[in-house]
Amino acid sequence: MQRTALTVPQATAAAAFLYAVLFAGHIFTAAQNYERAFQVVAGLITVMTFSVAIWIQIIGKFSEIEQKIRANTTGFIFGLPLSVGLSWAYSEQSFDVWTTILFLVLTTLTHAVHRIFILRNKA
Repeated sequence: MQRTALTVPQATAAAAFLYAVLFAGHIFTAAQNYERAFQVVAGLITVMTFSVAIWIQIIGKFSEIEQKIRANTTGFIFGLPLSVGLSWAYSEQSFDVWTTILFLVLTTLTHAVHRIFILRNKA
């Protein structure tokens, strides 16, 4: 039996929960000095931060273009502050303007390309 698509808010909440679990996992693996596990979890957090909308769309199993566009917009809105936080973490818990700009640009580009694919009916 095929599962029906979630709503955008439901998929966003599920993506936020996944992000929170990964965030807790990165704290746990760092505290336990599980270096390789920490690197894997940090990598997943990085990928998810730059592509929040894609994760919302995957989790929601959206087929309608309107849902995909809304997921893209929602993911972009959440992705921007997450990318600022990620840049702070990558800058050893300090603010570096160039890292922050780079991460904001990467998040913007990822979501812009995702939106182009949606509008061309390829995502």
